[in-house]
Amino acid sequence: MQKLIDSFARLSGLRDRVALMGAIGRLARDVTGVRCVAVWRWEPDAAFPAWTLVNVSHDSDAGRASRITRPRLDALAVADPTWRQGDAQPHRTDPARWFYALRSASRLIGAIEVGGRERPGAAQHARLRSLVRFFDHLHALLDENECDALTGLLNRKSFDEAFARIAFDAPERGAARGLDASRDEDGLRRWSLGVIDIDHFKRINDRFGHLIGDEVLIMLAQVMRSTLRADDRIYRFGGEEFVVLLRIARAGDERIAFERLRVAVERHAFPQVGALTVSTGCTTVRADDTPADAFGRADRAVYWVKENGRNQVRSHEELFSAGAAPDASSTAVEFF
Repeated sequence: MQKLIDSFARLSGLRDRVALMGAIGRLARDVTGVRCVAVWRWEPDAAFPAWTLVNVSHDSDAGRASRITRPRLDALAVADPTWRQGDAQPHRTDPARWFYALRSASRLIGAIEVGGRERPGAAQHARLRSLVRFFDHLHALLDENECDALTGLLNRKSFDEAFARIAFDAPERGAARGLDASRDEDGLRRWSLGVIDIDHFKRINDRFGHLIGDEVLIMLAQVMRSTLRADDRIYRFGGEEFVVLLRIARAGDERIAFERLRVAVERHAFPQVGALTVSTGCTTVRADDTPADAFGRADRAVYWVKENGRNQVRSHEELFSAGAAPDASSTAVEFF
């Protein structure tokens, strides 16, 4: 019992959504006794909507759990509204394999898959449904406290904690970090901070009204989520300004990613407004950076872009090398 209470206590203290999904999967195996549990994240906003494996937890007799690491989640009717939070679905061909939807409010965000030699019993189903409800409540609290109410992106309040883990290279590893380690060629953890500003957004509000302006912000958030990777962190800082913490393998990768985003925005048709462009400045996060340091460098790059034609991506490092931007270590920007 004490071990179970400790597990719930640790769960309630998690703030990373992917880490929370992984932890609920490990707890599911502990409280149900099923042989193998896999946790999957549903990514509907990706260029190719897909299920991504978060982690697998299995007993020693389950070996490498090869069967459960290659499930066919396309066998699930993920768009079916009857698959409500807490409901279970059996696999179409394997009666011993069951799926439990993970939701935040009414939005499907993942699934717990359980498997073994025998199908789960009534008591196991009941415990899994209770865990799913617990997860839903915790995830909803995270969304309420850390997400922008309009766009659903992370808010400015949650930026500092995430930046501290990045700048000081917190020892988060594996699935608990929700990051793709293969992106690092030499094992180093590199991050880039990008500041993205909508070009002439005031004109949109003045011409079409703030309601249409809000719709533009919502659609831009969708474009950003579908273009960037699932583990890249996107923040709305207020108004038409967004910040992205982007994991990179080598210097220059951020330019490729942000250029891809710039093109995606330019090609997207925004209802009533039509064409839209963004100006982006970015910088490599340094080990001794404060949030204000990194943001200040990227913001100066955005200012240069705004003054030199807009609808471009420029890094502070390239502008500094060309003598077009200072390398000041402080800025007047204030963070929570």
